[in-house]
Amino acid sequence: MVEMKSKFIKFYGKIWKQGRSFATYISIRVRRLAKLDDHEILEVIVKTNKRSIWYIGTCSHGRLIIPCHTIKIGQLKIGSKPKFYVRKAKDCPYVEIQVGPSILDLAQFLCQRKMTVQKRILRHVIKRKKLIVITTKSIGRRVTYISLNRFVNKEDIGTVLGYILSEGAKGRCGISFSNNEAILCKEFIDSLDQILAEKPDIKVTCIYNPNRTNKYSLEKLVDEFKKLSGIIPSERMDVTRPGNPIFEIRINNAALNDFLLTILDQAVKRQVDKELEKFIFSKGLKGDGSLCISKKEKRTRLNIGETNPLFQQFYIRYCEVHNLHVNYVNSRTGVYTSCPFEGLLYLYKLNIFKGTIQYPRLIASIALSLTQKRTKYIKVLMEIGEKAFNGFKMEDIMKIYEIKSCSRGVTRLMEIFNRGFIKKIKISKSAPVAKSVYRATDEVQETLKTLNQWKEEYRKLKRKLHCEDVNEIIEKIKIVYPGKNEN
Repeated sequence: MVEMKSKFIKFYGKIWKQGRSFATYISIRVRRLAKLDDHEILEVIVKTNKRSIWYIGTCSHGRLIIPCHTIKIGQLKIGSKPKFYVRKAKDCPYVEIQVGPSILDLAQFLCQRKMTVQKRILRHVIKRKKLIVITTKSIGRRVTYISLNRFVNKEDIGTVLGYILSEGAKGRCGISFSNNEAILCKEFIDSLDQILAEKPDIKVTCIYNPNRTNKYSLEKLVDEFKKLSGIIPSERMDVTRPGNPIFEIRINNAALNDFLLTILDQAVKRQVDKELEKFIFSKGLKGDGSLCISKKEKRTRLNIGETNPLFQQFYIRYCEVHNLHVNYVNSRTGVYTSCPFEGLLYLYKLNIFKGTIQYPRLIASIALSLTQKRTKYIKVLMEIGEKAFNGFKMEDIMKIYEIKSCSRGVTRLMEIFNRGFIKKIKISKSAPVAKSVYRATDEVQETLKTLNQWKEEYRKLKRKLHCEDVNEIIEKIKIVYPGKNEN
């Protein structure tokens, strides 16, 4: 039975299993009535006795794909024949909409694209102004599609792209992300959920070497992942794996893969959005970055293990802008940068290594850099405390340096003033002698606020490791340049 109803075409379709999803068949007669072409993007309504479910689907050679979440919501069974209503999805024209500074419009990346970076044909439909449906097709293969939220937080899309940049397999058939930290895996899945309008089939596998990991440790890791994400990972042995067990997250959807790689390609080639670049850089370093400290030279190096020339240029461009000086680039091992005090503070403000083994190394690196001569004025202002923000006098400087001579106190004060760390503020113009105090400049005040936060974390790290100074911490976490003298 076929009839017109509110511009939809109604038909009864039998549900069968197709791969990991479900499908039904649209007869030739229905396709002619609805004027459907092959690989058409459709609006679909599935009606059961209990409810109606709307979703965006595709028609490929007469097969209408039914997402797994639709089957679960409608409590549909294989072999049943519910009512389907289909029509061509009407594409809303791309209109630039003003959004907040933390929100990104994904439609801007796709409105001009006809071919993906994987050389597949790209089509997209903007539906209801807040939903984007992307389909991709390569010659000889069926069409794949994904539904996305048009407006997403920059942090969510930057997190997904950054983790794919660092720990993702940038292939052709789907997305995969591998890491041994369950927290990072959960962060990746949560951010991906905020981007997708419908949840795809996410497969998580714990890969381990039975010769290096016992059964008890494996069960503990799997339980931890289950508690964090609510997903039970499957297990796979790999006797060639050299390190600890890792969690591999895989989503077999070529359209989602093409969409993310297309945005990543545009983001690394040109400055699309500074805030988005910041999140991609920070999350990318969580996987690619590692810190090494030389106690003898009192300096820190950041190693970025990225070998793709395109992504190397992205890291180089971003590092040079933010006081991370590139020293050496190797096509096999990655990018090597030196981290002065300002660069280390920038990494700390971004919370780049938070939750990873590198974070204690970053805390220790800042402590070591504060022992250098070039940061002695910052240490003086840190000792002054709140007076650096509200105003201090020469007597405070004399007390810090433990000197009693006013002339020497003036000399010390002028050294800090001439270096641009403090400014002079007049507090009284009516008195016979104008009274003035000194205060940290706005830029230095921001640095001091960051250091106050760092100081508390440094105290906690010393208590945790039972250490008195930074050299003991470095010795315990074993971070020195390979081959360098530790003393």
